[in-house]
Amino acid sequence: MKPDGSADAKSFREVYTIPGALVDNYREDGRVVFTVPIAPEETRSHPGGAVAYAVRTRASMKTCLS
Repeated sequence: MKPDGSADAKSFREVYTIPGALVDNYREDGRVVFTVPIAPEETRSHPGGAVAYAVRTRASMKTCLS
C-alpha cells in the first residue's frame, strides 16, 4: 500500500488466468463474472484489511459482441 492507502501496482501478482476458449463459461447477462475465493486464513491474518484487484483483458469489442 502507498502512504495514501491506495494499492501499489508493484504489489500485484497474477492469481488466475481464464483461457479465451473458456470465457463463455463465465458469461452472465453480457458480462464475464469470475468469483475469486479468498482463503479464511488470509482474512484472519489481515482483519479489516482491504483487497485490491486489477483485471486485464485482451478481449476486443468484436469478441465481446460475438
